[in-house]
Formats: sequence, C-alpha cells, structure tokens
Amino acid sequence: MSAFNTCYGLRSITMNGVESIGANAFYGCSALRTITIPDSVKTIGSGAFANCQNLKSITIPDSVTSIGSHAFLKCQYLESITLGKGMTTISEGMFSGCTRLASITIPDNITTISSKAFENCTSLKNIVIPNSVTTIASEAFTSCTNLTDITIPSSVKTISSKVFNGCTQLANVTISDGVTSIEDSAFYNCTSLKTLVIPDSVTTMASGALAGCSALKTLTIPFVGGEADATEASEVTLFGYIFGTNSYTGGAARIQYYTTGNLYVSTSDRATYYIPTALKTVIVTGGDLFCGAFCNCSNIESITLLKGGTINIPRAAFYNCSSLTALTIHGTAIAPINDSATHFSFDECSALTTLIMPNVTTIGEIVKCCGLKFEPA
Repeated sequence: MSAFNTCYGLRSITMNGVESIGANAFYGCSALRTITIPDSVKTIGSGAFANCQNLKSITIPDSVTSIGSHAFLKCQYLESITLGKGMTTISEGMFSGCTRLASITIPDNITTISSKAFENCTSLKNIVIPNSVTTIASEAFTSCTNLTDITIPSSVKTISSKVFNGCTQLANVTISDGVTSIEDSAFYNCTSLKTLVIPDSVTTMASGALAGCSALKTLTIPFVGGEADATEASEVTLFGYIFGTNSYTGGAARIQYYTTGNLYVSTSDRATYYIPTALKTVIVTGGDLFCGAFCNCSNIESITLLKGGTINIPRAAFYNCSSLTALTIHGTAIAPINDSATHFSFDECSALTTLIMPNVTTIGEIVKCCGLKFEPA
C-alpha cells in the first residue's frame, strides 16, 4: 500500500508497533530527511523509500528480515545506512542511484548482493564484501565511477556479467582463490585497471570478460583463452577471447588464427579480438597452448609460461608477436617440434632474441626466428 506516496511536505517519521512497511509506502516523499524504523518492523516493501531525495541516513534494525527491490532507489542525498543482522539479501536495485553514498558496511549475515544493488552509486569509493557473501549478481556495481578497490572473497564462485561495468576508477582488484568463473563484460570499461591476477581456481572466462580494460599492462591468467579444460584449438583457446570482439578506445583489432591450413590465405578458423594496446606483460600459470594462442599479439613484450612438465609450442603460437622480447618457459622439457606440427610458431617475432628456460633439460627441434638465443638451465 502506498500510504504516504508523494507526500512532498513530509519531513520526519516516527513509527510505533508497525510490523511491515508496504511497497512504495513513502515513494517520492522528497522532503523526508529522517525516519526511525522501530524494532517491530519485519519487512520493508519494494520502492518503500524510493525517490526520497533528501533522506540522509537510515538504520535498519535487526528485526527486519526482508527488504524489497529498489527500496531506496534514487535517494540522492543518502550518505549513511546501517544494515541490520536479520536480513540475508541486498535486493535488486536497493541502492541504485544513491549518488552520495560514499561507504557502506555489509554485515556478515548477508549472503546475496542482487542485480544492480549499487548501480550508479557514483560516490562509493570502497566496499568490503564479507566471506558470508556467496552471490554477487550481474551489474551489482555498474557505473560506480569512484570505486577504487574491491576484494572478491573465496566464498563467491562467479564474477557475474557486467558486475563492475563502467567502474572507471577501479584500480585494485583482488580475486580470491576459490572463484571459478568470470562472466561476460565483468570488468567492462574498467579503464584504470593496470594489473590483474586471476587465480588458478578459475576454470572458465567468458568472451569479453575483460573487454574495455584499456589501461591493463600486466595480466596473470591460469590458462590461455576461455576454458581450462579445452582439448582442441578453437576461438575459445585464443588469447584475445577474454577481451571480446567489440571495439573500444585503447583496444586494437587483432586477427587470431586457429586454422590448420595456410595462415596467409585462410578466411575461416579465425576471430578478430580487441586487445588493449597498453598490455605488455602476460603470465600464464597453467594450461596447454593451442594453435595460434598468441597469434598477432603484436603489443605484448613479455610472456611467461609457468606450467611444469613438458611444454608444447603449437603451430603459430607466437606468430607475429613483433614486440615480444622475452619468452620464459618454466617447464622441464620442450616437446619435439617439426615444421608440419608448428609451422609459423615464431615467424615475425622480430624483437625476440632470448628464450629463457631455467628448468628445461630437454629441447626438441624448434622453429627458430632470426637471432633467437636459448638460455637453458
């Protein structure tokens, strides 16, 4: 029931004995500055305080177990909120458009941060997500343009689609070991992110998961492409896959081949991805390389492969990595290589002069590029 909907002159509210605040109950009460919610309240309905543009602070008592979607939508002057210990979910769009909300403490009873929960909270600079949280839904922090730091706890298994979309000041991201998947556009247009480490627990990364990360300089990934358990070359096994097929400022179009045919004439078995031109260093902690893995990644200067055991350098793996100066392989052996298996592996790697292999004791036949020097253990 919208009991006080658009009561424009209402400035303060004190309630006694109320158990439920209905949907849109105080919607549009634009003069409302303070409200005291008594311990008797158990539920707050959808949009209950939406567009209360002058509401500055609110405390949710422990008695409240449920708050509906968009409850505080566009409370533009809301600066402080205390969440009670009775609720487990921050509902969809709950604080969307609360443009002055600079910080919030999420108590350890919260398990779910719903879609668009903090969308367009443009003053929000940092937020601590407790280990109790298991789900952060899509677009939860979309367009939080002042958010600078975030740690995703191990209790969260999926970094959802567009969850940090447009967080243009996000510079420090910690992804805890335990996260298993990163969905599409998860970090889209995070233009201040320069370094990112994706832990070995991650087994899938969607196309475009890192699209728009134009300032990214150093990237650590558990495997190349989108699937840890890939068994054959495809667009999913190409490095550019995680940056997606859509153009963005600071991203350069790179045609990557995974063909078994002639690279110079093939019009199929290829994909065009937009890879940040700022990206210079890539560290791969595991997984296998497939045909064309880093093909045409002409801006990358250093690649390190940390996987142990025998390392296979497949066909066109580093073709036209024209800025690559250092390739470090930490395996114990380089698989025997011949022209039929690995044609073009190092072709057009004009800057590559040193292949560093601190643990390698066995080297097969390698297709050499001009001036390439090997440094075994």
